[in-house]
Amino acid sequence: MRALISIIVLAVIIGGVSGYIAGHRLADEYPYSLEQEKEALAKKAEGRQDEPELPAVFVVDSSKPHPAVVVDEETHDFGVFEKEQKGEYAFVVRNEGNANLTLSMLDKTCSCTSVDISRASVPPGRDARITIHWEPNNAGGSYQQAVEIGTNDPTRPRFQLRVKGVYATPIIASPNPVQLNAFLGRKTSNQSRIYFFEDVTIKEITNDTPEYFSASFVKSELTKEEIGRNMLKSAKAVYDVTVTLKPGMQIGHFNNKFIVHSDSPLMPKFSLPVNGQVLGNLAIVSNDYDEKTGVFNLGTAYRGTPVKKTLTLRFSQSEGMTPEFQVVSKTPEWLDVTFGRVIFGAGGNNLLQVTIGVPEDANLGTSDMNDEENAAMIVIASNIPEISTIRIPVQYDIREPVAK
Repeated sequence: MRALISIIVLAVIIGGVSGYIAGHRLADEYPYSLEQEKEALAKKAEGRQDEPELPAVFVVDSSKPHPAVVVDEETHDFGVFEKEQKGEYAFVVRNEGNANLTLSMLDKTCSCTSVDISRASVPPGRDARITIHWEPNNAGGSYQQAVEIGTNDPTRPRFQLRVKGVYATPIIASPNPVQLNAFLGRKTSNQSRIYFFEDVTIKEITNDTPEYFSASFVKSELTKEEIGRNMLKSAKAVYDVTVTLKPGMQIGHFNNKFIVHSDSPLMPKFSLPVNGQVLGNLAIVSNDYDEKTGVFNLGTAYRGTPVKKTLTLRFSQSEGMTPEFQVVSKTPEWLDVTFGRVIFGAGGNNLLQVTIGVPEDANLGTSDMNDEENAAMIVIASNIPEISTIRIPVQYDIREPVAK
């Protein structure tokens, strides 16, 4: 019995010593500790690797038939589209292998993009068309979307096709509208820069009142700053347009426009608004009068409830002259316009109160100064040469009465 116990003890001792020696040898060859393990886990969590991963190498057995996908164009730049315009483009994919090529749609970057594959299986020497349809989901600017296609080509199991471009109007003018302000009897000019997103040539610029306005243009180039802006860097033609207000226009605000004629197939005629005022011995004063736009605002009115608001004309006239005013036109005709009496002030600074109103039977609708059919305007004539015609644009919104 003692001999058996001695043998067991001796075996335990020998095993422990052998394990200790083997452990040290293993540690010498593969040194590792708890701290190293923690560091390795931290690296894995951070996505770091001490050794870069080598790209996968596909070895194709040339003795076996296999497909070979070839795509000549993987990114298509559609240039400039108008806002909200839909687009589509067909990419051609060829099979230059000696076995059928299979194609499938794996993923896409936006739900606004759809994909049509003309054939899912492409025989050797044939091709397929992969058509991408896209619809912008933003107001404008740079646009780029991609789709990922899967294949059974062992050397290229997947590839991407992209469409990119810019969504904008075919023509952009800056500033728009052009602002012109001048003192009575003086000439003034201002510039606007026009960007065409196609190779376009301006033919002429016209205006309905050439006795008061003129325009000239010269071709230019994009600046470094413009090239760095997404909306402008794709412009194919740039023009600097100079608009001029000639002497002779009456005192007051005006809203005019030039028509830019070009060989653009998308927009051969482009409207360039011109707003401003001629300053002199007339001023229009009211809390409801916007001096920047020259528009008198009657606000919101409800049919059946009349609305009246007032403005004051501050003017001067030659000594000994009795000023006279009259309304020569109203658009629409149902606008109410009445004059108060002229209040004569010191130094020839006189005042005339004008009341403008919406009657009970006014037509429903909203005036719009940018729409000739819906624009509202009051034209007043006087016997004072410097202010013989006074134009007052009017803004209003007439609605049905609110049910109680």
